[in-house]
Amino acid sequence: PGRMGLGLAAGMAAVGAALRVLRRVYGKRKRVAIIGAGISGLVSAKEALDAGLIPIVFEKASSIGGLWRTDDGFVWDSLRTNLSYHTCCFSDFPWTKTRIELKNAFPTAKQVVQYLEAYCNKFSLLKYINFDSEVYSVQQLDNGAWRITVKKDIEKISHVQVDFLIIATGIFSKPKYPNIPGISELSPSCLIHSSQYKKVPEGRKTFIVIGNGFSGADIASELSEAGHTVISSVRRPTYFIKRLLTKKKIPLDLLFYSRENVIKVSYYT
Repeated sequence: PGRMGLGLAAGMAAVGAALRVLRRVYGKRKRVAIIGAGISGLVSAKEALDAGLIPIVFEKASSIGGLWRTDDGFVWDSLRTNLSYHTCCFSDFPWTKTRIELKNAFPTAKQVVQYLEAYCNKFSLLKYINFDSEVYSVQQLDNGAWRITVKKDIEKISHVQVDFLIIATGIFSKPKYPNIPGISELSPSCLIHSSQYKKVPEGRKTFIVIGNGFSGADIASELSEAGHTVISSVRRPTYFIKRLLTKKKIPLDLLFYSRENVIKVSYYT
């Protein structure tokens, strides 16, 4: 979840450029369906408006945010972004333009949702979003248009025809388990995916955390700090670096993602 900032500028530029080309080619205002109101879906809607298109966003949940939703998303209570607010933002809407009070350089999941809400309000996106609307199927017609079948409010089925389609459901919408013999036989009470993790359990227990990506590393660290025994299972040796450089407390992403050709690391450390 902490990877919100990676590639946002490039992604926004690519989406915007593609949509503007469609606008020039087809002339009159066309409609584009966008599946998902997470980060990618919201950016796509905003760029569609900028390109002169009409976005129609379908979101199966009752609010925006995708995996960042704190109630039914894939984040845990203490999660913070692994990128600072300097880079974990949209290029046309920095955190400084919001009224969100940040006491830490790395926003919480709740603050990320607040940021996305502020983004929607800034660019008037909410009126284009259909909540509680789950897309059941998409079909491209002979004329190149798309027919979208949507289930609204549990029982109401409707069909919408649009000119273009953007699928913005993300790559984290379905948990992926490793193919390990016997793992399917474990009790649900002792096996969870990182997307289901919410907070540190009580007591003193022994955990094995499989994988050392952003989620795995953060969860293993939190469990260990709470007094649990943690075994981290990884494919290859990994170096873990703190979010802030020790001497001047500078967020690492300001160093690693700098556009400078030459960076004197000794200055920061």
